[in-house]
Amino acid sequence: MNQDTLIEEPSDRFLVPTETEDMTGKTVTYEGVYTKGSEPAETETALIALPEEAEIYGDYILNAETGEVYGFAKRPEFQEITSDENAYWALDKIQKAEADMAAAILRTRAVLENCRRMEAAQRNIVNWLRTVYEGQLTEWAKPKLTGKTKSVKTPFGTVGFRASGGGLKVLDATAAERWASEFDPDAVKVERTFLITKAAAETKEYITRVLSGETTPDEQEAADGIRAAFVIKEAENKGYVDTGVKIP
Repeated sequence: MNQDTLIEEPSDRFLVPTETEDMTGKTVTYEGVYTKGSEPAETETALIALPEEAEIYGDYILNAETGEVYGFAKRPEFQEITSDENAYWALDKIQKAEADMAAAILRTRAVLENCRRMEAAQRNIVNWLRTVYEGQLTEWAKPKLTGKTKSVKTPFGTVGFRASGGGLKVLDATAAERWASEFDPDAVKVERTFLITKAAAETKEYITRVLSGETTPDEQEAADGIRAAFVIKEAENKGYVDTGVKIP
């Protein structure tokens, strides 16, 4: 085989098999294990240049981006297993590679567990800081808000208020569902959840009247259930603290 059929400059590392066309247009398979400067053999083996992404990783050459393995970093002493010694060598390579993989898996899991614990600790710190200071910060911001301004912006975050609609709210979902099942079943969904938006207008008026203290002796049983299930909340501006950091 003419050396002109080689596909690129030879490399000084062990290379992978590939295919190309020789000068006659015939597809030729090159299975190079030659070092730089070796002559092509009669079996049509030749040297193949490595891509730029290739790098040495331990005893191997692989693609740093895709992880594709190109071969050994150092040419092995044999190409095919023809003896017990060759077989032991190959088994040793496989066993060591699998042991290294098992170690990598265990280490990765340990690192992930450590990161999980660090994340949990940091989340607890965030929750604690907000519990301690969030209410104080909203109180601090109140006197600074004038006119239509509803927030105070700082380099470290924003403190402000968001409008929260008032009106009839469910205090205890279970108690509300139990009461409505008897007195206004149309307001109860199949999964047994009471929906104020589905309640009849007269039901809402009746609940509001009971919660306002306007009841008769005949309504006492229903009134007890209403007081356990509902509450009337005043409209309010709910404070918030936004540092701009989005926690996954």
